[in-house]
Amino acid sequence: MASAAVFPNASIVLTSPRPPRAINLPKRRRPRAQQGRARAALGHAIEYLSDSRRPEGGTSSAENQAGRLMMASSRSVFEECPAVVTLTEKVGRWIQTRVGRSQATASMKA
Repeated sequence: MASAAVFPNASIVLTSPRPPRAINLPKRRRPRAQQGRARAALGHAIEYLSDSRRPEGGTSSAENQAGRLMMASSRSVFEECPAVVTLTEKVGRWIQTRVGRSQATASMKA
């Protein structure tokens, strides 16, 4: 049940604490050597492009488009890297397969 505490300039509503939500972290990826070099080269090119025009007072639309194109290329290289499977995920998959097998055998016996 919510209760309200009133202060001169603000109203605060106190509620019961909610259970913590599962944090949806992005997948970790392990790039191969060639992918790592490609991402490093693209990162340096993006940095050079953005730093080279800053003192002159801005960038053109072509330079902005080139930067976005390099960032998209870097992202696509990153997405091609194999995902790292954590121990927690491996154990979770193992449990799911075990539970799935036991439920399948139980339904066959019934």
